[in-house]
Amino acid sequence: MNNVIAHLPFDLKKFGAQKINSLIKAKAPASWQSPGLRIANALLISLVFIGSSANASEDKTTEAVVAAEAPACLKYDKYNYTGSESPFPSNCESIFPELGGFRESMYNAGWSSQLILTTGLTYDIKSHDRETQVYSGQRLSSTSTGSLLVNHDLGRYGLPEGSLFTLGASLAYSSFRGDGLREGFISQLSARLPFYDDRVIVQFGYFSLAGQFYGTLLGNNIAASTLGPSSGLLAQTGAQGFKPSPAFDVRLYSEDKRFYNHFGVARSISPEGLFPDSDDNRSGLKFNTKNARAVAIDEVGYRIEAGPNQKKIWLRGGVVYNNSEYTRLDEPDQKSNNHGAYIVGDLQLTQPNSALPYKGWYVNAYVNKGSENVNYLPGAFGGSLYSLAPFESRPYDLFAIGASKNQYSKYARRNASAANLDYADASTSLSVSYAYRVSRGIYLQTALIHLDNPTFAPKRDSSLNAYTTLVLVF
Repeated sequence: MNNVIAHLPFDLKKFGAQKINSLIKAKAPASWQSPGLRIANALLISLVFIGSSANASEDKTTEAVVAAEAPACLKYDKYNYTGSESPFPSNCESIFPELGGFRESMYNAGWSSQLILTTGLTYDIKSHDRETQVYSGQRLSSTSTGSLLVNHDLGRYGLPEGSLFTLGASLAYSSFRGDGLREGFISQLSARLPFYDDRVIVQFGYFSLAGQFYGTLLGNNIAASTLGPSSGLLAQTGAQGFKPSPAFDVRLYSEDKRFYNHFGVARSISPEGLFPDSDDNRSGLKFNTKNARAVAIDEVGYRIEAGPNQKKIWLRGGVVYNNSEYTRLDEPDQKSNNHGAYIVGDLQLTQPNSALPYKGWYVNAYVNKGSENVNYLPGAFGGSLYSLAPFESRPYDLFAIGASKNQYSKYARRNASAANLDYADASTSLSVSYAYRVSRGIYLQTALIHLDNPTFAPKRDSSLNAYTTLVLVF
């Protein structure tokens, strides 16, 4: 049963109570799950069992059967944060689902909490460590993070059912400064309110706007995920940083909840860059940072999660506009706004077992296009072929192979040439990755990544980075 729980679709309401009951009763191998820093996963799940066409008495009967068969930890997911495209896994997929009775006490008071700890190593096995380090893995590089989310049910105060308050805190350390931060900060302080049977969802407060869009994981939770589509566009256009910013977003869904329009606006990351922005926002709760104005994203899409006799489909496209002033690459004494667009698609190709609908092969493809006069990497495209439950004995693992190409701005190349620097025209990567569920709440993410131009200028030999990360979920 745990296998099924780990991979149930996000929105159980789409399937109806009777279909959910059949999913939970289905037999599955006793192992784990699949598709992050990039791999595949155990899916978040909700405790709302409502069949759209069933009457009230039928619902109560079915829910009673489900409750009798489902593990008690499943109910705690009712207060898990949803909305991020890099979500935490189910409480049932943590090392201690009950936390010695503490999770039950929190649930009764309308609270939930989840903690993820990660530690990873990256090393270029082509032994380029004799020079000063300028890219991740050139010398053995380590990163460690701790991410805590605490949620509280706002529905008990008269707000719509499913309304949540979320407080997040993060602690990070990277041995190579270019990999990330070396500090702690508030990562989220927000409220999320659903209306009209979840057809309108509003969120406001401090959070990462980019984390709500695009979808960079191959899979649906951050613990069991692998290398996915590049999110470089959102970072370059100021929508994605190390720390949160004041933001507002609203999702509008069609009646069948397959089509959607998602709009968000936030304070931009500083045009000075990710690290200056972070240095100017130590706590994570600063309203303004230097020279940062507003950034907006609008995404439209079509999304169906895997279900019995229904393969997963997620097609989306978005535009980003930032009215902050960025230094131009073509005219360095001038400044311009920033903008970009993207198209991303995930399709499930096979579904060998309808009782385990997530299982099978998938394909992902993406195209990014940004402003060439202010972005060093204005164009990117790539794709991945990945499998959830690649082996019968490993129903929770993920295997993926991918390729991508990032094109450097013609103006950046022109400037490098004028400075007599040997520069790269583009950077192409090939990767193979695997997510392995060691046991409940313990995941091992591994990858081998070949990059033909790890730096822009001066140009360097290709790298072959071996990457591994241990993930612990509490």
